[in-house]
Amino acid sequence: CALPILILFVEILLICFSGVKFVALFFGKLTSISIILMNKWIMMIDHLPFSLISNLYADLTTTILLYSIVILISLFFLMNNKNYLKWTMLLFTIFTSLQSIAKYKYQHQKAMVVYNIPNHFSIDFIQGKSCFQISDSVLGDSSSLIKYNIEPSRKYFYVIDEKSRIKINGQSIFMVNFLGKRIVLLDSRFLFENLNRVINTDYLIISDNPQINICELAAKIKFKKIIFDASNKLWKIRKWKKECEALHLQCFTVQEDGAFVMKVN
Repeated sequence: CALPILILFVEILLICFSGVKFVALFFGKLTSISIILMNKWIMMIDHLPFSLISNLYADLTTTILLYSIVILISLFFLMNNKNYLKWTMLLFTIFTSLQSIAKYKYQHQKAMVVYNIPNHFSIDFIQGKSCFQISDSVLGDSSSLIKYNIEPSRKYFYVIDEKSRIKINGQSIFMVNFLGKRIVLLDSRFLFENLNRVINTDYLIISDNPQINICELAAKIKFKKIIFDASNKLWKIRKWKKECEALHLQCFTVQEDGAFVMKVN
């Protein structure tokens, strides 16, 4: 399509004539119209059947292989040289082999991901190519937040099927057993007086700024690691981290350290 080249030249002309107001205005409007037309063209192509291939495993090696295959097959048609076709078939065999190895690997994966989404709480429990999600009610109802914050991670883990989505609403403490790993989720509605027994867990996840004291919490909930997610205020997290360090407790801060990923062997 010649439209991107046209936009480039129009932008160069816009810079050249930026000192002449009416000429710059003309090229500015032309640039704006051209970009709108290009975006509409891309959206139209995107809706055509088979125009978009998804669920392909892609890392640096497979990306280089794909580009090499495209270049070699183009050279074969341009020069009619069978050697290019042989190299294309060889690289395609390597590419499909890597895809098969990756698919086998991801079919047997087991992981928990606590996402770094500012002011929100979300966890994916991944088993093979499927997952179930636990999130706050706002994020659970927002397709845009899921699309831009969670779907890229699911593509990385080759997840293609969301089995269920649980929106936590009205529960101060939530317990999950994921493949033998015990996870306790605790939010702002939590009250110490409502906890009448000691709970043992592997991971304790804190969300939505609860009024807690780590020393008192550690006496009520025995955990191996405490995770502060991105829905908490940073000043509170820093206070809790200091309390954890004083008590020699393992902690993880999603806002500072990025998404927490726990892989189950």
